[in-house]
Amino acid sequence: MKYGYMVYTFAIHKFGSPTELLQLGNLGEQRDAVAVLFGALKGIEAHPRTEKRKHVRISAIEGLGRTVKFRMEPGRSGIDSKIYEAGSTEPVFTRTTDHIESNEFRGLIVAPRNSDRGLLVVEVQGHHSSKTLLTTAIKQVVKENLRLIVDFDAVVDERALQEYLEKAAVKAITLRRSGLPIDIAEAVAFPDASRSAGRLEMKITPDKSISGIVTNLVSRFKDDDAARNRLLTIGGHDFSELSIGFDSGHRQTTLTITSDKVPSFIYDLPGVARPDDETFYREVRESVVALARVLGIPVGASWDAGTWTPDALSTILPAPWRDEVDDPAPAS
Repeated sequence: MKYGYMVYTFAIHKFGSPTELLQLGNLGEQRDAVAVLFGALKGIEAHPRTEKRKHVRISAIEGLGRTVKFRMEPGRSGIDSKIYEAGSTEPVFTRTTDHIESNEFRGLIVAPRNSDRGLLVVEVQGHHSSKTLLTTAIKQVVKENLRLIVDFDAVVDERALQEYLEKAAVKAITLRRSGLPIDIAEAVAFPDASRSAGRLEMKITPDKSISGIVTNLVSRFKDDDAARNRLLTIGGHDFSELSIGFDSGHRQTTLTITSDKVPSFIYDLPGVARPDDETFYREVRESVVALARVLGIPVGASWDAGTWTPDALSTILPAPWRDEVDDPAPAS
């Protein structure tokens, strides 16, 4: 499994005024975005978010300077299965639809005081970051409590994108989809209950660099929704994602394309094992500084240093779903 991270920008505006972005250090009424987002994560920590079979919980939060470090545990439920140890014939655990399978992911929020845009960095494991449910939950908490809207967008570093497409060697092109097509599931005798959990991949490995071809493809993806949709339907099967792996000599990077958004980078981390916190945040810090410069975001000289006051650390925005309860059982 490869480990890396993705970077998103975020902006905040008042409800009903999408073009009037607020300065992150002054959201009005003495509110600061870094404390607001810290408080939103605290609300999610107290009441994890569930949407159908997807779940996300926050397991740790730390405020430092103009940043918020956090750990989240996204997960899925809804599958019945038996877990065996290697070489054993007896299951050690029986998983039911109520059990949640999750992994821990690291993240960082950077909210410069004198900017109307900040950065969100989320760890990627394999090709999963589980960012969507997290950002949806943050948006819900902030909107419900403060009537402010937080918008997140994938970072497209145009200069880096052009450099990779022109100079880097294409290692592989991979198409992926979650859930197995009926004909394939039947051919490999997948049980009905497991088909939605299956994953289909199609990998194209060139015998030489094809960066020029990829350059032309990506230029179409950026502005042509129909082109993205056509590419992601191959052999009668609908794929949800296409990734292009590059090797630039000093760092491997993956460009990801889906049917509903512009291309985005996954920045690969060094080594094959999951990096420790020191390595992860050192790599992230270097990218934040470089991307902030390209994007015109003034992060400042000591953006990731400085302790918080007790008042700031006590900030919490209650989750609007905290009072939700399961539907009552039907009367007999």
